[in-house]
Amino acid sequence: MTALLRVAVLGIPLLVCATNGRPSGRDDVRFLVIRRAGRPEKNYYELAKQVELLDGEVVTKAPAGVRYGVHSIWKVRVKWVTNSRNDSASIRNAHYVLIYERDPDIRFCAVNYHVSDLPAGARRIDYTDCEDRRQYSFEMTRQWPRPFVIYEVEILDRNVLRDLWERQKQKNNSGH
Repeated sequence: MTALLRVAVLGIPLLVCATNGRPSGRDDVRFLVIRRAGRPEKNYYELAKQVELLDGEVVTKAPAGVRYGVHSIWKVRVKWVTNSRNDSASIRNAHYVLIYERDPDIRFCAVNYHVSDLPAGARRIDYTDCEDRRQYSFEMTRQWPRPFVIYEVEILDRNVLRDLWERQKQKNNSGH
């Protein structure tokens, strides 16, 4: 086998891996904002590029919004980005943030997940929540055909909210 042919044959698995997802840069640090809401209560997540406190409420930027009922913010590094069409199930326990971009409430963080097709184009999502470790499941009708964007993240710091409170308290005290 010629050297060129050997390189071409050995490079095929790398090309296949690259099309299933893409690694993220070492500097892709974000904030995982966690809040509880609903009946029955469950965790809701937001993966934001910036967070700050404003009058006691958590404000996110990229995506922009105010998040009520936040009880925790984790600093995370995005390691890998893919989607549920290419990777319909997690291959190991890790931290995955799954975001359905058309609906701000369909965002969650899981240690494992599985997206399966149902009859008539519907989908079922089964996952284990990354914080409470409970198993959840829900179905999406065929009117919601887009795949989830999936971020595999590495947790860097679980106490960002406390640090934000301390900074706001110091800022308020120095302003008087």
